[in-house]
Amino acid sequence: MPTRVGAQQDIDALLDTLAQREEQARFGLRVATIACILPSSYEDEHATQRQGLAALQERYGALVGKPVPFSGLVERALNARVPLVTAHPRSAAAQASWPWPSG
Repeated sequence: MPTRVGAQQDIDALLDTLAQREEQARFGLRVATIACILPSSYEDEHATQRQGLAALQERYGALVGKPVPFSGLVERALNARVPLVTAHPRSAAAQASWPWPSG
């Protein structure tokens, strides 16, 4: 589950999604297994992002993968509708996100 960690609204959206998934499972619906929470567009120099990452790591531990650094190439790949690892495989963001972290 990719998520940004710099704004509380992004973390809240992740928590809402996870809570909805748990509720669906309680009602007997099939839900996907969460393999990893993947912090994306991460910039370590921003205190709010470091704090958001630390909060996720405290709550979810090893389920939180290595942060994917911010890169404008991500938006280019999204706009081209091509996976970043295909469009820009040598970029720092692609290298950080592949192979998929195991949580």
